[in-house]
Amino acid sequence: MIEGGAAGRERGLTLETIRWHIAREDQLRGAVTARAGAVLSTNALVVAGTALALSLKGTHRLNLAVLISAFGALVVVAASVTCAATALITLFRIDHRFYGPREAAAAVYNYTSISSRWPTFDEFRQAIAEQSPEQQLRGALVELWRASGLHWYRYQRLRWATRLLLVAIGLLLITVALAAVTY
Repeated sequence: MIEGGAAGRERGLTLETIRWHIAREDQLRGAVTARAGAVLSTNALVVAGTALALSLKGTHRLNLAVLISAFGALVVVAASVTCAATALITLFRIDHRFYGPREAAAAVYNYTSISSRWPTFDEFRQAIAEQSPEQQLRGALVELWRASGLHWYRYQRLRWATRLLLVAIGLLLITVALAAVTY
């Protein structure tokens, strides 16, 4: 526990509680991933629908209004896909935005950098074994803070992807309606 308060009583979160929150964040990341996958799949359906609407022209000349609305739908789909993809995985390291450089105690939570920070198993084992309970608690708190910032970033990207998807669906409906009326 973290000590503090006027009476000197223990307060704050225990290491186990923080670990629970980190595990919960991992589940939330999985939920964002599943939702981003659904957005990506729906975007693929919008692209297919746009192609189908353009194919309705048959031997007729392509109508400019249909072409413009179809192009708009595809541009918005591209933006939605970009947002959904960055909700799945960030293209660049952005975790420093939320906390700064990772301390050794927090680095143990970042599986992609463990082997670069500790090149051998013995170095890794020694660094972990030498951590005090306070260092473990601080490392877990750093990871919880960093993970919550990353979750916020990914969720915002997912929201934008979903908003753009709705615009793309609207443009698809306009494209289909124009194609049906024009051809």
